[in-house]
Amino acid sequence: MSTKQCTAEKFSQIKFDYLVVGGGTAGLVVAARLSEDPNILVGVLEAGPPVFDEPAVNVPGKFGQTIGTKYDWDFKTTPQSGLNGRELPWPRGKMLGGTSAMNFMVWNRGCKEDYDAWEDLGNAGWNWEGLRSYFQKSERLQLPPKELVDKFQGHHTISDHGMEGPVFTTYQPFFAETHKYWHAALQNLGVETNTAHFGGSNVGAWTTLTSVDPKTQTRSYSATAYYVPSASRKNLFVLTEAMTTEIIFGQHRRQNDLVARGVSFTVNGENSSFVASCSREVILCCGAVGSPQLLELSGIGNPEILSEANIVPKVSNVNVGENLQEHMMSVAVYELVDDVVTPQDLARAEFAQEAEDLYKQSMTGILTATPGSMAYLPLRTFVGEAQASRLEQAAQSCVSKENPSIGQRELALNRILARQFSPESRLGQVEYILDHQNYSPFFESVPGKKYASLLQILQYPYSRGCIHIDPSSPHEKVFVDPQYYQGPGQLDLQIMAKAQIFGDKIAKTRPLNSIITKRVHPPEKATDSESAWTAWLGDNTITDWHPIGTCAMLPQDKGGVVDSDLKVYGTANVRVVDASIFPLHVSAHIQATIYAVAEKAADLIKQSWSRAPAAKL
Repeated sequence: MSTKQCTAEKFSQIKFDYLVVGGGTAGLVVAARLSEDPNILVGVLEAGPPVFDEPAVNVPGKFGQTIGTKYDWDFKTTPQSGLNGRELPWPRGKMLGGTSAMNFMVWNRGCKEDYDAWEDLGNAGWNWEGLRSYFQKSERLQLPPKELVDKFQGHHTISDHGMEGPVFTTYQPFFAETHKYWHAALQNLGVETNTAHFGGSNVGAWTTLTSVDPKTQTRSYSATAYYVPSASRKNLFVLTEAMTTEIIFGQHRRQNDLVARGVSFTVNGENSSFVASCSREVILCCGAVGSPQLLELSGIGNPEILSEANIVPKVSNVNVGENLQEHMMSVAVYELVDDVVTPQDLARAEFAQEAEDLYKQSMTGILTATPGSMAYLPLRTFVGEAQASRLEQAAQSCVSKENPSIGQRELALNRILARQFSPESRLGQVEYILDHQNYSPFFESVPGKKYASLLQILQYPYSRGCIHIDPSSPHEKVFVDPQYYQGPGQLDLQIMAKAQIFGDKIAKTRPLNSIITKRVHPPEKATDSESAWTAWLGDNTITDWHPIGTCAMLPQDKGGVVDSDLKVYGTANVRVVDASIFPLHVSAHIQATIYAVAEKAADLIKQSWSRAPAAKL
């Protein structure tokens, strides 16, 4: 399968109704939905190539193999003082389908309160009920066989899921041996299995759905789910390996707002520049890094940053690129008994060939395996009442109006974050994932040894940073500064250290400890206190690749970049549709939420232009 043949010259000759910048997770949803109207012309510009025939994308068990390749934007953070000066790689998908073609295919939703918080911040209609139908609209659940439900706890409630949407979701046919013991070990620690974790609360232990087509056992992502069924439409044009460099605004304003008339772009890294025009809207779907970058390149942002890069400010908004939030992760590694089957066995040529043959012939085996063992735990589960009360008191200092360093946005966000510390809270503050391989970039596997990793991921971070263009090379470089564990983020470090102790307890609890021989990273005696775990986290915290918030959907006087219709303040017809509009993080892997946001955005766009004349070829 390849994209419709369209040269840059032809693309630039069409006057589109809508130009979608970014053919990733959200962009292809928006393009597919808008082009359902045959009278509407939709153009998509994607910086990466199509990858329909790439095994590293398609084969579920090969997840992670595109990281650091030509399919990765290969962003890096600035040196982080909270991480002892380390820089972190920030993988983001640079291909048709974006990060939905690169992620680990986990499919879940946050808690009801996560989305209701968006509305509480001033965004009418952006709540759990307002998104629920869009979660379902994007999904096509393949019901699991009863024996899988019984053996691997693959529970579901049909009314919580979509059954006819574009993205296939399913339970994988192969589960790691570590998963056999996951639910029982957590139950022995008082953590119950959540049998309806898509219904508004994901707290507890559960087995994850994955975004995989069960008929072909290949990744289901925005390019295959939304674009391929729409590719034959005569009104949809996708140009790949095309880098958008600037939004072009007209000479006249509409009610004092800038009017976008198109974008400029280059193709295949060449110097020649093209212009694509549109009559209705430019829709940015470039992600938490790319969308604020393109706004700044187009003269929308902090005037000081723009002027330093020799960009003429057109709309002054100091909030562009701010409010960056990210799920922070640490990985402890455990050695397993020798007879457990793990991906390390693929290092043996004979086993690897058998696995490839099994996958091709029956679509089963280890190459269908993805992470499956999940749990979201409230704060009091792993710190206890006394420590939770102390943390709650610390959180209250972050909502003090008397603190001059706290702005309106931070005050509003911190008030909501403080809710998780109350005794009544049932929100998943930390996610744990157990999988049968070594995920740590800091521990080198020993040949012949088998490993499991316990991933610990903070869900509601106080750490907030920013993303801005690099004045020395604004089109090529961005500053990614998450400011991990800085300022109020020091609370994050305290929570992570306490959660790490509980994570180690999980790994050493029956029956999981029957296949774990010892902890190898960090070594058993290296972390015999909370202070030791805290020190270890400074050298071992990494990103979970869920950046959000840099074009926040908030009232303008509360730190917003877009309004509740996702329109950029100061423009009449530029919208942002991707994870950058999330004003506050959710306790979930974000791909399902991005799909839901994009589905809702497409309806908002359609409704706003329902009576307008369309462009013509």
